[in-house]
Amino acid sequence: MRNNDEKEEHAFLWVTALESALDEEISLEELRKLCSGRLIPEKLRLRVWKRLLGISNQHLESLRLDEEFNLPDQEALRDNCKEYLGNDNGENLPLIYKFELLLTNICKSNKCIYDPKKKWHSVLETLMGIDASNAEIVETFSCIYDLYLPKHLDGLKACNNFFRLLLLYHDPELCSVFDNNKIDIGQFCADWFLTLFATSCSLEATQSLWDMCFIIGDPYLAFFIALVLVVNMRDQVLEIQREEPEKTIESLVSMPGQLESSDVLDLYSLVIFYEVITPQSFRKLFHEKMFGESEASLEQHFTAAELDTKHIPLSQSLCLPVTVSELVDSLQNPDETKLKFKLIDCRPYGSTSSGHVPGAVILDCNVLLQDPTVFNTLTETIFKSPDDKEAPSEHYCFMGTGRHADDGELNMAISYFLQRKKTACFSFSGRILSTARCNHSQ
Repeated sequence: MRNNDEKEEHAFLWVTALESALDEEISLEELRKLCSGRLIPEKLRLRVWKRLLGISNQHLESLRLDEEFNLPDQEALRDNCKEYLGNDNGENLPLIYKFELLLTNICKSNKCIYDPKKKWHSVLETLMGIDASNAEIVETFSCIYDLYLPKHLDGLKACNNFFRLLLLYHDPELCSVFDNNKIDIGQFCADWFLTLFATSCSLEATQSLWDMCFIIGDPYLAFFIALVLVVNMRDQVLEIQREEPEKTIESLVSMPGQLESSDVLDLYSLVIFYEVITPQSFRKLFHEKMFGESEASLEQHFTAAELDTKHIPLSQSLCLPVTVSELVDSLQNPDETKLKFKLIDCRPYGSTSSGHVPGAVILDCNVLLQDPTVFNTLTETIFKSPDDKEAPSEHYCFMGTGRHADDGELNMAISYFLQRKKTACFSFSGRILSTARCNHSQ
């Protein structure tokens, strides 16, 4: 009983401290630290979300909703609201009107065309679950749309393809099951990314997941949440060959619905674990594809080679890409970086003989064609530490020439390791690096 009393008192003191912090308008960084690893209390959720999303009360006071229903696709929007809410007996007319009003203003505010495939009703319903005015709902929705949701279906495809690469990096065996059974990962995770899990989770669980996303302020957190959920179903997915694949897909689709608000804090620790052991260059290379930033706003941040990679469809990527700056930072500051990279030079002999990065291991990929057994022996020595123990903390970067026509050996080496369910392997091609996490057990 005493422990319960202490927990309740501690929770009360934290809520009081949070309320005071909001009144004092502490900095955004301080607010994130104060809320880190916690769920926002329901009575303060709207205030906290507004601060985390950058919504000012001054702006809200000047916001007036447009009550003219004059979008080009207004009739389709209205029919979709009726279909979603149901209107058999007319009792839902006030709610249908409110949904149509809010969605109309959201479309106008974001200068976008309404698309029922985006399933915005679920996002809107989550926001209507907090005590917010219509103006607050429209502005909060717009901020979430701007920061956390794909803007178009091509962006959603990029999100699905990125998630496949993320799964391939962390669990190539699990990813291969989907590939071998011709299961498009988007079949079960597309709605998660379209609505930030609003279509799949209960209202309370969705709001708690959004707490975590907004506190950290990371649009990619949704992918690591999805990763944890799928990996937690690993055993069931690996049995997919023994049952109808559709059953596994149905289980994956419905899996987030099993989450409760109280589960989110445990989920948080796993999400952060996977995020920390993942190279972060995708944030720079894929953001425009996934979340629709303008090309012009990003050009200045990329080298020519990086722009070439940025334009390669994600569906054609062998593995996660990593910029040269992330690799160089790791090599130059090994004691300060989270990831330890080991460079493996797979260029043709003529290229390696003219010089290579100090400390790099030279791997002749032609041996794979000439004598696979010898090649396997060579590679196994790479994945051992000096004391003959496996070294799972290292991430292995395979270096190519940077010329697609000459990098057949590089791609062959990557495929070799992925087929053997290896993790933590990188490929370096010119000034761009691609990662494919490798497991050290056969």
